Amino acid sequence: MAEGMRPFINPRDRVMIARRAQLKDGDLVAAHWGRGDGAIRIYRRVDDKVQLWSISPSVEPVTLSARMIQLYKVVLIRKA
Repeated sequence: MAEGMRPFINPRDRVMIARRAQLKDGDLVAAHWGRGDGAIRIYRRVDDKVQLWSISPSVEPVTLSARMIQLYKVVLIRKA
């Protein structure tokens, strides 16, 4: 697991998502793009782009075209 969301989410934690929930800035999302790239990050919309922020200040945000990414709202985290 990438370090971007630790200690908030750890490797054995279970994350439940809502596939059709409407997103707003600041929501925690599971994101998938490209050929297998993905992350759990904090969502922000900027025009036709999506920014994915980590809770770690050492991890740069990811910025992608909204058309190139699938987003799912995280609704529950069950700690291991």
